Amino acid sequence: MVQAIERCDRILRIAAHSPGGVKLNDIAEQMELKYSTVYNLAASLLQCGMLEKEENLFFPGPAFGELNTLRRNRLYLNHMRKEIIRLSRFSKPHSFVFSIPHGTQIHALLWKEIEQREPQRVLQFLPPLDSVAGLVMLAWLPPKEAEQMLAAHLADPVFIQKWNGSREKLDRSLALCRQNGYSALPYEAPGTLRIAVPVFGDRTFIGALTWTRRTSDPSELEAMLPHLRDLENPQTEPTTPETPFQA
Repeated sequence: MVQAIERCDRILRIAAHSPGGVKLNDIAEQMELKYSTVYNLAASLLQCGMLEKEENLFFPGPAFGELNTLRRNRLYLNHMRKEIIRLSRFSKPHSFVFSIPHGTQIHALLWKEIEQREPQRVLQFLPPLDSVAGLVMLAWLPPKEAEQMLAAHLADPVFIQKWNGSREKLDRSLALCRQNGYSALPYEAPGTLRIAVPVFGDRTFIGALTWTRRTSDPSELEAMLPHLRDLENPQTEPTTPETPFQA
């Protein structure tokens, strides 16, 4: 390993294992390095957001969270790809879409159409108030996030036209969604079964999986529901205690 990278790694790990923060003098002492050497490395880590400083104490910076979020999203996406392939054995023909909340928008990240053998990576927007995925988001997101997403779309034409501009009607659908464990649009087109189920990762809500089947037979939905509810909850963080870090 390049020496500068190895030293930066040790600085970050010392900071991460110091909940109350750590001084540069203490880092230099633990690493048996000159203060000036640690100072220069820490300055670079501060600049790129890997460290942050409060009253001469150093802590892990915001870039840690950003990178870990990207890492977890990649692992969740790989997991959902396998889950969609598994679920494809139970329903044909069909389509699947995996989507996640992104601020007040919904991003579809995986899409498997009827003729496709495997889900494809995409980046498409789904309408929060005109999709079963949107109902799942509003039903399972933390209340503050759900209200922000909803408030951003109450002026959309779809809310006026398809929900009659009624929060009460929408709230009833969300309550039914939570009760049933899946969402369905009350105005779905005839001949189409379309529902979405919540997806959890590390025991936290992360998105929605939408299943669509071109049929009017409700028994097919009843047959598919147990498989959709049996989505595996991926764990991306270690569940066993880590070995204490030694500087």
